[in-house]
Amino acid sequence: MPEKRSPLPTIAVVCVKLDQGESEESIMEYLDIEDDLFTFCVEFALENNILIRQDGRFKITICGKEFISVF
Repeated sequence: MPEKRSPLPTIAVVCVKLDQGESEESIMEYLDIEDDLFTFCVEFALENNILIRQDGRFKITICGKEFISVF
């Protein structure tokens, strides 16, 4: 059974892994999360200026770096 975690640290990990260029599948496997939660994390990060999509890749914004540093 997967360990229960708060959504915000999960979002932070997803952002870091996407910034590092990891695949969606490997991130979901690493965190043991379902597709819908992964999609929520990415959408939340994009809507809240934590991540941007640039040249087909995800990049953490300055605001995102501050967010991630909390976790």
